[in-house]
Amino acid sequence: MPHIPPFDPSSYPGPRPAGPVLVHRGRWWSLSVDGTVDAPVRLADSPSVWDHLDGPIAGSDAGRADAVGPPDPADVPVLAEPDAVRYSVAYGSNASPARLVEKGLDHDGAILLPARLTGYVPAFEGRRTGYDAVPVTVVPADGAHLDTWVLGIPATATARLDRSEGRVTEPAGMADPAAANRDDARHAPAGAYLLAPVGEVAVADRFRLPIGLAYQPGPSTRVQVDDHGEPRTWPHVDQQQAVAHLDRGGPLQDAPPVDDAVVGSWPSTPLDDLPLFVYGSLRPGAAAWAIIADAVEVVADATTEGQLHDSGHGWPAARFGPYTDAATTGDVHGSLLAVRHPAVAPRVLAQMDAYEGAPELFHRTTIRVHTADGSRWAIAYTWSGTTLPGTPLPGGRWRG
Repeated sequence: MPHIPPFDPSSYPGPRPAGPVLVHRGRWWSLSVDGTVDAPVRLADSPSVWDHLDGPIAGSDAGRADAVGPPDPADVPVLAEPDAVRYSVAYGSNASPARLVEKGLDHDGAILLPARLTGYVPAFEGRRTGYDAVPVTVVPADGAHLDTWVLGIPATATARLDRSEGRVTEPAGMADPAAANRDDARHAPAGAYLLAPVGEVAVADRFRLPIGLAYQPGPSTRVQVDDHGEPRTWPHVDQQQAVAHLDRGGPLQDAPPVDDAVVGSWPSTPLDDLPLFVYGSLRPGAAAWAIIADAVEVVADATTEGQLHDSGHGWPAARFGPYTDAATTGDVHGSLLAVRHPAVAPRVLAQMDAYEGAPELFHRTTIRVHTADGSRWAIAYTWSGTTLPGTPLPGGRWRG
């Protein structure tokens, strides 16, 4: 049967799927992320995501998941043993199914879930790989929000992934410069990357990794920079531009040092439920509070940047993030809620989806909210239309 086509270095970091997927033995299938933290994913009813890949693929029919029946979840360790899955941020080619197949990480199953983190950007390195592409690494960037992926593999497969990334696992090796030799098609030079935390990561608009892990630059990694010393980042810079930068001797800079790398084997990386940010009729004491009151508890008052309007129909509508209309952009005020028990989280979200008319009227998203104790990721419902209904609410508070 046809398989996923070979990884194309010129497309680095490679095509990504449009949503959560399982990559297994050369093929992939859509996943639904609607379970609990103990069993977050399942095979979706629609098996093929081929037509929704973000990026060109050679051979329009090659690798179609619907060419064969989906696997039995009991035969796929990454589905059958969710407590043994290890997650890491896949910001480069590890988010490309073809590259996972090339590394042999698809044998026992690998899952890719869309994710968001803050404070990092993917920067092109100052080297070529053994498969003749310029790789990216992640470097800190204050205030940056990165839409990316997390890769889940069985705990037994982490050593294979470590080898492919040239991760040094012994304390003495971490202080050594990266090997000067070129890597081969499967393995980065020894010391090229360290495994280290990147903070809280939001996963699939549903879960969070309280402490996300990512392969970060080793002690001798250099990154491409522009004339102002700023990292040249993907996707603002593409593979061809990154190659040209190296060929013409463009400026490079040492990557920021990583001080808290993981030593030895991977720690457990369990998912947790994201809290909920409500700003209207679902707030405590408001008209629809009773829909979720028995299943949630109030964590804190919270704010986030955006626009808030009174629809005129007994509920508000919001869009999040900065907008050009300064008169209506500011803080949206609301409440941060936590689901009392993980087992009821899917039910609570289904009730909220129904109440919010998701996804046609509102749709679920992940935003950064701010409380007296700091900022964190949260689930919120944003208006699905292009223009907010009704009239702006000064101060970003709804008092219906």
